Amino acid sequence: MDWKEYQEETAQVFRAVGCEAIVNHKTDSARGSNNIDVYVTFEQYGVKCIWIVECKYWNSNVPKEKVFALQKIVENNGADRGFIISKVGFQSGTKEAAWKTNITLTSLEDLRENLKKDVVLKTADSLEKRIAVILKRLYNLGADTKTGKGSVLKSYPKGVKM
Repeated sequence: MDWKEYQEETAQVFRAVGCEAIVNHKTDSARGSNNIDVYVTFEQYGVKCIWIVECKYWNSNVPKEKVFALQKIVENNGADRGFIISKVGFQSGTKEAAWKTNITLTSLEDLRENLKKDVVLKTADSLEKRIAVILKRLYNLGADTKTGKGSVLKSYPKGVKM
């Protein structure tokens, strides 16, 4: 894997839970433009949320200065949260610099693990909706459009909403 693939893998993790994730996204912020490794957007409770993700596919630990730099980028772009995804880890002091801020420090593996439950729930929800559509089509298959009689299924299965 190289740094480009690392960015794409990171974006895929966010996409798997229903977010839009754009790799190598250029933003025009309050203080100039920024090149964002992964720009994540989604809607929560009717509000658009923006997360800015920096991917560090380095063979060394990420220094705390990167936390401060990301905080400014997050602030200047009006984002809700920033992530630093590190291949190796973080220097001493980096976690303290991110403590009680809107910056999350993690690895790609930990991110995947932490979102695993959400991926399963999103997949189950999607499958449930697809099954309901299929069952409705089966019910209507061969049915008289006026009376509904002659359907392949005698009635909608329990739990399938009209």
